[in-house]
Parts: sequence; structure tokens; C-alpha cells
Amino acid sequence: MAVFPLVFFIFLAREFQPCSTAGTWLRIGYWAADRSGDSPVSEIDYSLFTHLVSRSAAINSTSYEIFILPEETQFVYNFTATVKVKDPSISTLLSIRCDATGSADFSSTAGDPSRRKSLIDSSIDFARRYGFDGLDLSCLPSPEEMGDAAQLFDEWRAAILAESGASSQLVLTAAARFSSLLATNGSVLGSINKNLDWVHLVLSEYAVPSLNQSKTAAHYPLRDPNGGSGLDSDVEEWMSRGFSLSRFVLGLPFSGYAWTLVDPNNNGIGAAARGAALSSNGLVWYSDIKKYVRRYGVKISYSAVYTTNYCSFGSTWIGFEDVEAVGAKVSYAMDKGFLGYFAWQIPYDDNWALSRAAFDATAPAKPGKRQRKLWLVITIVVAATGALAIGILVFCFIRKKRSRSKGDRTEALESKLDENETIPPEEFDARNIGLTRYSLSEMERATDGFASENKLGQGGYGPVFKGLLPGGEEVAVKKLSYSSTQGYAEFENEVLLTAKLQHVNLVRLLGFCIDEEEHMLVYEFMPNNSLDKYLFDSVKRLQLNWRKRVEIIEGVTQGLLYLQKYSRLTVIHRDLKPSNILLDSGMNPRISDFGLARIFVRGAEEANTERVFATIGYAPPEYLNEGVYSAKSDVFSFGVLLLQIISGKTFSTTSLNSQAYEMWKDGRGMEVMDSSLDDSRSSCKLMTCLQISLLCVQGNPEDRPSMADVAFMLRNYTAALGIPLRPVFPRKDDVTMKRMPTNDLQACPEDETIWTELEAR
Repeated sequence: MAVFPLVFFIFLAREFQPCSTAGTWLRIGYWAADRSGDSPVSEIDYSLFTHLVSRSAAINSTSYEIFILPEETQFVYNFTATVKVKDPSISTLLSIRCDATGSADFSSTAGDPSRRKSLIDSSIDFARRYGFDGLDLSCLPSPEEMGDAAQLFDEWRAAILAESGASSQLVLTAAARFSSLLATNGSVLGSINKNLDWVHLVLSEYAVPSLNQSKTAAHYPLRDPNGGSGLDSDVEEWMSRGFSLSRFVLGLPFSGYAWTLVDPNNNGIGAAARGAALSSNGLVWYSDIKKYVRRYGVKISYSAVYTTNYCSFGSTWIGFEDVEAVGAKVSYAMDKGFLGYFAWQIPYDDNWALSRAAFDATAPAKPGKRQRKLWLVITIVVAATGALAIGILVFCFIRKKRSRSKGDRTEALESKLDENETIPPEEFDARNIGLTRYSLSEMERATDGFASENKLGQGGYGPVFKGLLPGGEEVAVKKLSYSSTQGYAEFENEVLLTAKLQHVNLVRLLGFCIDEEEHMLVYEFMPNNSLDKYLFDSVKRLQLNWRKRVEIIEGVTQGLLYLQKYSRLTVIHRDLKPSNILLDSGMNPRISDFGLARIFVRGAEEANTERVFATIGYAPPEYLNEGVYSAKSDVFSFGVLLLQIISGKTFSTTSLNSQAYEMWKDGRGMEVMDSSLDDSRSSCKLMTCLQISLLCVQGNPEDRPSMADVAFMLRNYTAALGIPLRPVFPRKDDVTMKRMPTNDLQACPEDETIWTELEAR
């Protein structure tokens, strides 16, 4: 009975679907790096966009390579990682600007071949490292600079095409003013058409107080009845020359400009004014405009003549684009053959009103005979679907009643997790953690019965096997050993914590298996194994040149910064070491093994444990001696890891750190380094990394930098660094149990030469 109305509605959808190509339209949103008070990237309405652009990068005025400000590094990592989690279908682009502090101007960069190469090579490397799908140049070259821009685009596209080992080709776009395009020649336009996927079109001239002090003016008019500049006049001139608009996306500024009225009662377009209001140049974002409107209860006017909005309160007059103007301009762009639109600075939208207006305008309803016929047919079908609707309501009522009971149990389990309490196995399945639960038979099939040839390694947790799921996805299966020093508590801890953490530099947990006595974790497969397999191998270490090691250092730094500062939970890993840094197909680092991790209460400085699990050499003295751990515990471990990355040395004894300090103090720090490394072409310097590592392993936790400080120092090698004191490096005989019996210290040596009489992890 229910099949007939379903099939009938499918027929109606096909019969009355709008005749529009809106589905192919580009809906692009620009997003600057998160600032204090801005909405986070996770709160974007992803259904409204096909592409998102992060405007964070600039061109270094000395090296002419891409750089981002240190305080924005985490935001960039979070941007790509969050978008991929929220909606993998959305493409992300990195926008490169020329107006940042310390940035080179466009002409000095594009006019020199070697500088162009530095920009191109570093931008492609940067995009791949941070997970972007494309690059956008938003420097807005002048008419005189368009020739150099064309040469840059030629070389940029050639470099993208020549990129080896890339799974997909990077998108390449640029922003340009209509005035610059109209003033250029055919060869430049040919380069744009050949090399750019599209152009972000910026109106030649906004109506701003600095250009029109004496009277208010329409902001971004579609047409100016007084003969002034407008979008339509530029478009008509462009088309009159025989050029297409099919590679242009139309700019939609989520902002306006404010004037000071001479007479508050004369408040229309063209009213007498005496310069800017609200700010030095009059710029005001749309979200702030709406706040003023709500605060003062003013009316927003719409001018169909200019296709713009305006409002006034007191002596302040603001011209801007509200939903009517945005919708009209998007409809105009569709009619003229544009490729799409880009919303400039979507963090300043107001509850996604403008983004929604632009989206809705791409498929406008067109009432007529067909629509009236549709409503008539729907009325007839309603009777046939009534029974189905009632059945659905009954089903939903029963389901909601059950889910409420389930929700109460889930809330109780959430509180246990936040307090680091253990959840009994019989309650574990009640958690809604968004992971797949696999059966034992599925795991046996995936690993060929846990065949020895599929074994990837052995850890304190137990053996790790490579598996192949029915859909062809490769996975890594960690199988809890019966003799493991860890147990169900660590298994449960890793499942629940890892499921809640999402970052490009954390290994991704896909699911788990609990079957009688068996406990397994199912992770995404990391084809390049772990970092220690390269650092401490005389042949494989040569694959890690300095640039690649810098990328690994940066990735681990960002992963820890996320755990400590930016994730919903504040997490202390407690077991950071090379074997727990996995490498994906691009040799990008992923922090793994959260079995010993602990949630940390925000605002608290430290916590204690009665049982100490530690990898000697990576654990700080306060943790070994007193069971005290904090965010500075992971900083200590990171310092040791950083030293091993730059030196390529493992712990044959526990003296590596002390030897490094003595050499640094005596001015012989380069003797510590891996002799194969050359940092001459990198902004990240070996000696800087050595000094940072020594600061991280200070005996007193208060003397160690935070991970945010570490990220800043690594990004700014010219910054003044603190002078490290002689670190305290615990030896076997130095570790005294002040709070726990000796048999509660579980040592986790990195290799069998250290503390072999203790139980290894």
C-alpha cells in the first residue's frame, strides 16, 4: 500500500522539477582564521556551500614563500580537518593575500622568476601539508600587474600538472577586479582562461565614504540610474567585447559602509553626509548591522532601482546588502551565465540569512500552470498517503519513548567518561559513540584468521594486524593480548576518547570488537608504519629529509595543541613517543595509542594517579616519582621526541638528553644532529629545535613552555628563546615511589635495553 504513493511522488518530482542548472553552481564561502568571539568552523551550515576558502596565508617578504601567522596555525589545521569530517564533499581552498603584516606586495613577487618559483613551490607544499584541495590568489592585481599575473598563472598551473604522487590535482583560482580585467589584453585573458578554474570577481568600485564624503551612496549597486558605475554596466561592457562570464563567480560582500548624516530626517540614498560613521573608514559587517537594527528597532529599506538595502538610526546611515539585494544579484548572475558566487566573510553572516538567500536564489520557484497542477495532484494523493503518515507517527512515538530511556543511560555514561571512570562491559554497547561494532567473525575474515603474514607489530597492548574489510578498505586491528599489562579499562578508554577526537594529526578510530573474551580496536590503516621505523633505521632514515621532519614536527605539535587547547575535551596523552606517531601515505604524522590518555578538567593545573605507566626516557620526573601529570607532562615527552627527530638517535642509555644539553652549552650543538640533515633552505632551524627541546625537558614543569609557546617558537625561529637550565633526567636508581608501591610502576621501555626487569609496554 505504501509503495504506490512513494512511486507516485517520485514521478511528481521528475515531472515538475525546475528547469535549472543550479545544481552545477559554485557556492563558495570565504572564512578568515577564527578569532576570539567568532563562530567556530564546526558551526558552519555546510549544506549551503560547495567550496570553503580559508583566508590565512600570505607571502613572506624575504623568502617569498607562503606563511601563516603562528596564532593562526591551529585554526588552519582545524579548518581542513573539521570540513572533511562535517562534509567530505566540500572542497577547501587556501587563499593567499598580499595585505598581511610582513607580506610581500604582488608586483615584487610576480615580476621576478625566482620569487614566483618560491611562491609556487611553497604554496603547493603548504596546500598538501594542511590538506587543502586548492589555492586561491586574492591579491587583486592592478591593470599594470596583469601581465606578470598571467606569467605566474602559467607557471603555477604547470607546477600543479607536474606534481608527482598526488591523488588529485589542486584547484587554482584568483580574485580580480572587473576594472583590471577590462583594461587588459587578449593574451592575459587567454592565460586566465587556460590556467584558472575560475575567477572570484570583485566589483570595480564600492560606494564608500572615503570616495564620496558629501552624500550617501548605494552600496554595490546592480544599476545606477544616475549613470554611475554598477555591476550591470561592467557586465555589459565585458559581454560587448565577446567575452564569456562562464569562468566568473560573483562576489557577495557580507558588509556595508556607514555615513554620518547632516540631517537625520533626510536619510535616503544620496542624502547629505559628512564622512564615515562607526569606524575610521565606515566599514561595518553584516552581523553588526543586524545588531544595530535590533538594538534601535529601525526599518531596513530596499531599493529595487539600485538593488541594495539601507537603514539609518540617529545620524548614522548604512548602505549594505540584505536578503533582497543578495537574492536579486544571484538571480541576475544566473541569468547572465556566471559560474557561481562567493560570499565574502561568512563568519559575519547573521544566522546564515545571507548565505541562505543566495542559496535559495539559485533555484527560485516559478508559479504557473505546472505548479497549480502539481498542487491539485498532491491534494488527491494526500488521501492515499494518510494511512502511511499515521503509521509513521505511531512508529516515531514508540521510537522516541525508547530513545529517551536510552538517552538517560548515555548521559550517565558521559559523566563517567568525563570523570575518567570505568564503564562496565555490559553497559558499553549502550553508548552512542558513532563507531562501528564489528563481530569476531568479521575480524577473522578481515585478517585471514589473524594470519602471521598480516601481523604488523607487537606492543604492550597486544599484536596489531592488517585487515581488509568487505568494501576494500584497509584497516589496522589491535588485538588485546591476554597477558597484556593493559586491560579492559585501557581498551574502553581508547575507544571512548578517540571517538570524540577529530583532527588531521590524530589517528582515526573506525570501530571496535567486543566478543566474549576478545577486545579489538579497528583503526584506519597507516601504510608507512610508525616514525621509529624510519628514525632509527640507517637506510630508511634517509627518506626523512629536513623538510619532511619539519612537517612531522609541525603535525605532532598541532595534534598536541588540539588535545590540550582546542578539542572539546582537554586530553593528556601520557605516552608520546616515536612508535606512537604513525605515518600515512603522504608521510604525515598521526598521534596514536590513547590507552593511557586522561581527560583533564579545564582550569586545573595537575592531577595524580596511584598507578604509573611510563616509557622511561619519555616520562617526566614528577610523573615517575609522584604520579603527578599535567599538560606539561606531554610537553616533556614532546621535547624528547623532538630531540630524537633532529638527532636520529634512540636511547641506548638514558644519557642522550644530558649529552645534548652539554653539547648545546659548549656551543657544539650541531654535533647532536643527524649528519644527513640540511636546514639551509628552511625557516625552521636545527639549533632552534635543539634549544626548544631542552626547554621542554626541564625538570620543573613550571619551567617548561606550553604547547602554544612551542608552536610559536617553531614558527618564529628568530624569536628570542629562553635559556634552558640543566634538565633533570631520571635514572633507574633515581626513581623513588613516594605515593605508590614499587610493583605499581609499570615501565614501558622503547627498546629492550632499558629496565628489562620491569614489565614492558
